[in-house]
Amino acid sequence: MEPTSIYSRETIAKSVADRFRESYEGKSGTKLIGILLGRPESIIFKQQIYNDLRYFGFRSGPHIDFYLIGWGKIDTYASWLDQPGVSMDDTEKRTGTEWKFDEKRFIESCKLIEKETTWEYSGETDLILVNAKFESKREEVTIDFTKTICFQLEVLKEIGAMPSIARLFEKIVKFAERYQGNDPASSLSNKKGIDTLLSGAKEMLLSATPETVNNKYKELEQFAVRDISRQK
Repeated sequence: MEPTSIYSRETIAKSVADRFRESYEGKSGTKLIGILLGRPESIIFKQQIYNDLRYFGFRSGPHIDFYLIGWGKIDTYASWLDQPGVSMDDTEKRTGTEWKFDEKRFIESCKLIEKETTWEYSGETDLILVNAKFESKREEVTIDFTKTICFQLEVLKEIGAMPSIARLFEKIVKFAERYQGNDPASSLSNKKGIDTLLSGAKEMLLSATPETVNNKYKELEQFAVRDISRQK
């Protein structure tokens, strides 16, 4: 999990290029990256993401990188011993880091992404999965917004599509670890779409209700690949 205080396509592209050089011997390829936009006031972010940020960073490994927009990370390992009244279970003491949220940079980042794409911030917790293509000859990365999956995490929880964010995260990481090909976003969408359709067909046979059908449609919509690029 990479804290990215302000969104920049160039900064993310450079980070992905470095990852390809370090972990894939500089070979051309395409990998998924995640752009996570969440505020500390969000219940989902507070309860299901914040305390796991360090774990998510280690778990994702070289296969997928998540960029946490509007946040900065400060090393507090040397200073927390002097802080009175802080328990040993505190996140800062366990990790040696303190995550700081910058509202102004977060808002500016949302506006930058909205300017570059047709995506619009939901106001809650959004995760954009997008293909990042590395070309070894030019040593350049292209962030391909023509193939994206745009999650609204509160919607996923509301319709019961995912019991927890940790489980969603694990499924995405496992997919990235196993995937071999040039279009991971479409492949992830297709796999989830087939699973959802099969599950939905079973539910409709057993107990079809308008709410069940509507929720399955919403789930498919969440996992659908979208072109959010602004065509020139």
